[in-house]
Parts: sequence; C-alpha cells; structure tokens
Amino acid sequence: TGGNWWWDQKNNNDSNNASPCSSGHPPMIGYALDGHTIYAKTDKSDKESHELDDCGGETDDARGYHYHASAPGNNRIVGCYMGELGSFEN
Repeated sequence: TGGNWWWDQKNNNDSNNASPCSSGHPPMIGYALDGHTIYAKTDKSDKESHELDDCGGETDDARGYHYHASAPGNNRIVGCYMGELGSFEN
C-alpha cells in the first residue's frame, strides 16, 4: 500500500528535520519504502504544493524527487511509489 514510511530521527539536521526549512519548504517527516523523502503537506504559511504528481511527489533542485504527505482523511501518507526497481546479477 502507499502508506508505508518511517521517521529517521538520526537525520535531524537543518535541511531535513521536523521544523520548517529555512527555504520555507515544508519540513521532512520521514522516508518512503522506496527511499525518497517525505515532507509535510503544508509549509509554515499553510500553503501546499499544487505541482504534485499522482503519487503526491514533486522534484526540485534542492531536494530532488520527494513526496508530500496527503491529507489526514486520505488514510495514507503517499499515493504510490516512484522509486525505480533495482536488479541483481548472478
């Protein structure tokens, strides 16, 4: 399902923590199972991005591809995963 994520307290520095980023971008709240970061739904001005893809993600120069949490009533954090599948060679 699209709601699998976790919070990484060890990555608590100025650019990705639970307080608003100095750039005004919403704070990072965790990682999705595909490794992409998840940011809060809204920034400190209560604005949300309107450029999100079907999975609830976007790409910018500072963070690369990342998700934004969906609304609480949606009962999920992200809608789907955009991470690429890896492969193993024998």
